[in-house]
Amino acid sequence: MSTAAQQQVEPLWTVREVCAYLRRSERWVRGHADELGAIREFGGLRFDPAVLRARASGKVLPFQSKR
Repeated sequence: MSTAAQQQVEPLWTVREVCAYLRRSERWVRGHADELGAIREFGGLRFDPAVLRARASGKVLPFQSKR
Protein backbone atom coordinates (compact mmCIF):
# COMPACT_ATOMS: atom_id res chain seq x y z
CA MET A 1 0.00 0.00 0.00
CA SER A 2 1.34 3.40 -0.88
CA THR A 3 1.95 6.13 1.70
CA ALA A 4 -0.87 8.27 0.27
CA ALA A 5 -3.32 5.36 0.53
CA GLN A 6 -2.28 4.66 4.12
CA GLN A 7 -2.96 8.26 5.10
CA GLN A 8 -6.50 8.12 3.68
CA VAL A 9 -7.57 5.04 5.64
CA GLU A 10 -9.97 5.97 8.42
CA PRO A 11 -9.83 4.21 11.76
CA LEU A 12 -12.60 1.72 12.42
CA TRP A 13 -15.60 3.04 14.34
CA THR A 14 -16.79 1.84 17.71
CA VAL A 15 -20.37 0.87 18.51
CA ARG A 16 -20.94 4.31 20.04
CA GLU A 17 -19.67 6.08 16.93
CA VAL A 18 -22.00 3.99 14.76
CA CYS A 19 -24.90 4.80 17.12
CA ALA A 20 -24.23 8.50 16.68
CA TYR A 21 -23.91 8.21 12.89
CA LEU A 22 -27.05 6.11 12.41
CA ARG A 23 -28.97 7.73 15.28
CA ARG A 24 -29.79 4.32 16.69
CA SER A 25 -29.44 2.79 20.12
CA GLU A 26 -26.47 0.68 21.15
CA ARG A 27 -28.80 -2.30 21.47
CA TRP A 28 -30.00 -1.82 17.88
CA VAL A 29 -26.46 -1.51 16.50
CA ARG A 30 -25.30 -4.62 18.38
CA GLY A 31 -28.39 -6.52 17.22
CA HIS A 32 -27.71 -5.60 13.59
CA ALA A 33 -23.91 -5.90 13.76
CA ASP A 34 -23.66 -8.60 11.10
CA GLU A 35 -25.92 -6.70 8.72
CA LEU A 36 -23.76 -3.60 9.27
CA GLY A 37 -20.57 -5.49 8.41
CA ALA A 38 -19.13 -5.58 11.93
CA ILE A 39 -15.58 -6.72 12.45
CA ARG A 40 -15.12 -8.64 15.66
CA GLU A 41 -11.76 -7.92 17.25
CA PHE A 42 -10.37 -8.24 20.75
CA GLY A 43 -13.79 -9.13 22.16
CA GLY A 44 -15.46 -6.02 20.74
CA LEU A 45 -17.09 -4.77 17.58
CA ARG A 46 -15.61 -2.35 15.08
CA PHE A 47 -17.10 -1.01 11.86
CA ASP A 48 -15.62 0.31 8.64
CA PRO A 49 -17.02 3.83 8.20
CA ALA A 50 -16.75 3.63 4.40
CA VAL A 51 -18.95 0.51 4.38
CA LEU A 52 -21.52 2.14 6.66
CA ARG A 53 -21.65 5.27 4.50
CA ALA A 54 -22.10 3.20 1.34
CA ARG A 55 -24.90 1.16 2.91
CA ALA A 56 -26.61 4.27 4.28
CA SER A 57 -26.59 5.80 0.79
CA GLY A 58 -27.99 2.62 -0.75
CA LYS A 59 -24.87 1.89 -2.81
CA VAL A 60 -24.16 -1.46 -1.16
CA LEU A 61 -26.65 -4.25 -0.60
CA PRO A 62 -26.86 -5.76 2.87
CA PHE A 63 -25.06 -9.04 3.47
CA GLN A 64 -27.07 -12.11 2.61
CA SER A 65 -27.53 -14.58 5.44
CA LYS A 66 -26.08 -18.03 4.81
CA ARG A 67 -28.73 -20.75 5.08
